Amino acid sequence: MKDQLLKETTIEEYKSDFFTGIVMLMRKLFMI
Repeated sequence: MKDQLLKETTIEEYKSDFFTGIVMLMRKLFMI
């Protein structure tokens, strides 16, 4: 049960990091 929760948390963190990366990339493209 604890391992499952840990996996879900890791996936959520990865999703937020991925989303942040896309936002930063788009900002760079629009700034140019």
